[in-house]
Amino acid sequence: MHHKRVTFSLAPEIIAILENQAVKNKSHFVADAIVSYARHIEQKDLNERLRTGYMQNAELDRKIAEEFFPLENEAYDQGRRKE
Repeated sequence: MHHKRVTFSLAPEIIAILENQAVKNKSHFVADAIVSYARHIEQKDLNERLRTGYMQNAELDRKIAEEFFPLENEAYDQGRRKE
């Protein structure tokens, strides 16, 4: 894997955390932190998109459930009579 040097500034309290947590390899620690945070953001975004989609489809889902409710009850009753 090819590595590229990056320079950035951090607040002293963040540097203290980095120095306390990443005793051996600061670059590896920072890379892992960035990947972890990016995955967190992606998951948060996905959850929000799913929630929005569910909310947009809620009315349609309710109508479908109401439409099929009598059929489901009939099938359930027929199944119980066979027992």
